[in-house]
Amino acid sequence: MKTALDVLQMFSWPFFAFAGFVVFICVFRSPLRLMLGRISAIGKNGVRMEMVAQVQDEEAIRKKNIDDLMNIGNPPLLKETEDLILKDLGNRKMDADNATVKVLVRHLAATRLLLDFEQIYNTIFGSQIRLLKRLNEVTGSGRAREYVQEYFEMVKIAFDPISNWTIDTYLNFLFSSKLLTVEGENYHITVKGVDFLVWLARTGKQEDRAG
Repeated sequence: MKTALDVLQMFSWPFFAFAGFVVFICVFRSPLRLMLGRISAIGKNGVRMEMVAQVQDEEAIRKKNIDDLMNIGNPPLLKETEDLILKDLGNRKMDADNATVKVLVRHLAATRLLLDFEQIYNTIFGSQIRLLKRLNEVTGSGRAREYVQEYFEMVKIAFDPISNWTIDTYLNFLFSSKLLTVEGENYHITVKGVDFLVWLARTGKQEDRAG
């Protein structure tokens, strides 16, 4: 019966040398790839490595690409929407820690906001946009209910289709769209309402709509 030593003696040193070479390549594959990428010349004096600035660090390039993709503006509502998406992913036990997911989440949040604003714009009255702009002029203090009531009465006279509406019916769309809120006795434009007005201005949407 052959012993373990007999079996080992069946293999010549080239076999072990080759096996060691394979292990070396597997272990040091990444450093070798980086080193080979920096070789500029091989001659009688040996290997010359190119270490000048043109050979950029891969991690620095990756970080710059991530920063570029994340730089799509940072309105407060965008961060809030991102947090909701990340919370949902967490509740579903899905990993959201890597950079790729964070970039995709930010772009998904921005897309959701744009879609929401488009849907609001397709329904909102021109007078409701003007009301939001008046409330934006007094951000922090808001407008009293009497002011908003008087504004609504003028709108009813100018726009017959809502002549039978109450002020609550008129304001319901702004509340449900989270563009308007009440604090104490005063009406205030929300952060989303401000972002909506900014979006209108940036996109050049027509504000003089019916209603």
